[in-house]
Amino acid sequence: MRATKITVIIALIAMIIGILIRLTGYPNQLFFYIPALLLVGLVSNSIHCFQSIKLSKTGLFKGLKVLTAIATLIALITAPMIVMDSNPVIYGVFTICSLIIILNTISNLKLSESLLTSDTLIIFSVLLSLLNAPLKPQAPDKFYDPEINSLAYSKNEGPTIYLDEAHNNFHRLDGLYWGFGKLMRNDGYKTDSFEEEFSKESLENVEILVISNAIHEKNVKDWSNPTFSAFAEAEIAAVKDWVSTGGSLMLIADHMPFGGAAKDLAAQFGVEFENGFVMDTINNFDLFTKANSMLEDTELSKGID
Repeated sequence: MRATKITVIIALIAMIIGILIRLTGYPNQLFFYIPALLLVGLVSNSIHCFQSIKLSKTGLFKGLKVLTAIATLIALITAPMIVMDSNPVIYGVFTICSLIIILNTISNLKLSESLLTSDTLIIFSVLLSLLNAPLKPQAPDKFYDPEINSLAYSKNEGPTIYLDEAHNNFHRLDGLYWGFGKLMRNDGYKTDSFEEEFSKESLENVEILVISNAIHEKNVKDWSNPTFSAFAEAEIAAVKDWVSTGGSLMLIADHMPFGGAAKDLAAQFGVEFENGFVMDTINNFDLFTKANSMLEDTELSKGID
């Protein structure tokens, strides 16, 4: 069991490092999360369970070990899904499997044993993996702190940039647009959330408005057609009038359904948004190289083939 214990210890250290990085707000903890869970689930717990099955004398004890071994393999399969998807069913399956593993491990612990046993470490590893699992595949880089040599304004002396957060926006100041807010504040602007419907009154004291990836509530969890406008007709008219009297609008939309959700508003300014995805139906993936002329030779790509 020495090799098993060493493996679990390595995995445990990796996950502790991952948790510390996650607590700082940095999103790239996946490098620690996946290898650690693979080590714990596949190498340690599987070996331990199957060894216990062979040593089991009673049918009930052996059945519990088999169930734990199966739960470990299911947990191993669902763990990467947790990273990429926020499906509550997957969360439930993984949690149930983890509980089976924990209960089985606790049932075999003896008070006379050292705390540094593979069983105890497996319990900690499963708990740590649950704590360390990111809830979303995208997260802001809160280490981002850009230096600006020529400031537009002195600190907090610039106008307030309002970011729309009233239309189920994918990008918010405390979320994926944290870096945008940080960049603007470093340049002397102030930032704030705009949480009202657009109207002449609500926009009266606004100089700069950013709308990024707004979406209708019907399409929040249903990215299929029809794609509804994120804004009521009265809101669109209010924004158009506000811009015509000097308001500055930055309107952003990504792939479907965000383009379709902002299409009616963009049309008021002579801009046509497409509502779809760009996909290569011939190749499995796009390879950008200088040899196939898909990677231009520029300052940004210097030294990259």
